[in-house]
Amino acid sequence: MSSHPSVLILGGGCFGLSTAYELLERGYQNVTIIDRAHDLPAPDAASTDLNKIVRSAYRKEVYTRLAQESISEWKTGDWDGAYHESGVMVCGGVDGTAYSKAAHENDLAAGCRVELLLTVSDIKRHFPAGVALGEIAAAKDDSSGLARNWAYFNKDGGWVAATVAMRALLRRVRTYEGRGLTTLTGRRVTGLKFDQEGRAVGVSVVTNGKEEVLAADVIVLATGAWTSSLFPDEPFGLAQLMQATGHTSLTVQLTPEEYELYKNVPTLFDKETDLYTMPPTPSGLLKWGIHHKGAVSAHGVSIPRTGLSKDNTSPLEPMARIGVDGAGASCAVPKRMLKPMRDAMRRLYPSIADRDFASSRICWGGKKYADTIDEDWIIDYHPDHPRLLLATGGSGHGFKFTPVLGRVIVDRLENKLDVESKELFSFARLRSGEQVERFGESFELVEEELTVPADLKMS
Repeated sequence: MSSHPSVLILGGGCFGLSTAYELLERGYQNVTIIDRAHDLPAPDAASTDLNKIVRSAYRKEVYTRLAQESISEWKTGDWDGAYHESGVMVCGGVDGTAYSKAAHENDLAAGCRVELLLTVSDIKRHFPAGVALGEIAAAKDDSSGLARNWAYFNKDGGWVAATVAMRALLRRVRTYEGRGLTTLTGRRVTGLKFDQEGRAVGVSVVTNGKEEVLAADVIVLATGAWTSSLFPDEPFGLAQLMQATGHTSLTVQLTPEEYELYKNVPTLFDKETDLYTMPPTPSGLLKWGIHHKGAVSAHGVSIPRTGLSKDNTSPLEPMARIGVDGAGASCAVPKRMLKPMRDAMRRLYPSIADRDFASSRICWGGKKYADTIDEDWIIDYHPDHPRLLLATGGSGHGFKFTPVLGRVIVDRLENKLDVESKELFSFARLRSGEQVERFGESFELVEEELTVPADLKMS
């Protein structure tokens, strides 16, 4: 007979699945995962994607440390070869941003294999010969050979084939089916259920029009971008602390010859434009995005990546556009993002920036773009609901931590989390009002201003 409490996990993305796996590995015998998708991993979840950056470049030491632990697990764990160590180049503009310089110091202090790139030759050396570089490799002047842009390279990092990794994690979780794990898919959560004192003790879910109530000793909210719209009541305190924001990513299709040329480029994070990009996938898709303030919907979060949804239940199917390799259908994106996306890429690979796009996506994010105001996660018990553990607010940088997320969340569940992490991820700290700057301004997502296939073509 297990002495562990029963645990109900809402959400089967990387936060939810990693939590379930850690619980089951620790001997929990009553773990239930609920997800609205009929099949896991959900094809429209942010964690089910083409690829994700894996970097330890953070200005907060907690993230650098966790990223290092995660990278070690990506290398050695059972992830079906999803991790690719391309190295990560971090650029910080002419003088280096506060973020990039702090990240460099943390990477150095953590013992990462780091090189400061002072000259144009230093930067170019990390790209294959024949890859034409733009302003990112510009010289400071005509004679010194010094690089215009401040940058450093970290050998310890790269990218992960996200869908491959999620399937590997799901396979491991499912080894516990029938011996501690119950998975309930196709269930739509409609709200929390409360006891006589007004404390959350369960959830109400709908399956094929039929409502049922599920209860547990601990309820873990790993609902990502859905969190604030699922629980919008002001007293609950989430809607004003986090928001679902939609972020555009685009791909271009390389020829087989170009793939051979670009497959060994580094992963790159440019803090001057907030561009991020990775080497192409084996099928030749090169993806990039901008870590900007994002689009918001007046109607709450949409069904991720399929279009605007006014009732949070029905995707607008006509908006589904051009498929994404291995990650389901993509969708229309804001037209206003196409030019800044091309401009940012032109700084890096000018010959690629002005091509037809092969696919487009908006990530609302299970763990990807459930934004908190300070971009730190929420991993904490709700102060008014002692059985309710929040595990959300990934803010666009959570996926890389998938191998260690479960440990962090379950440590908090068991009140074993170290003091520094507990304070960083606390619910209460969000009251401080600290905010993080991102590229651009947020804007409302309007259906009439979204792309159609012709918009993704250059001619």
